[in-house]
Amino acid sequence: MYAYVRAYKMQSAALRMQTTGQSISEIASAFGYDNSSKFSKAFRDVMGVSPTEYRKGMGTRMVSQD
Repeated sequence: MYAYVRAYKMQSAALRMQTTGQSISEIASAFGYDNSSKFSKAFRDVMGVSPTEYRKGMGTRMVSQD
């Protein structure tokens, strides 16, 4: 159950990175992480990349899906 909730949170955080200009720290806080590095580790574990790498790569992912 914990793994499902964690995956859901990270997918929701990824969506927020795509749709808002919020900083990663703000997004981490919104999802209950007081520590950005713990959020980054959880995000990497679920998504396979760090939040910064994810945000930087969004443009290329969108182009490569066409």
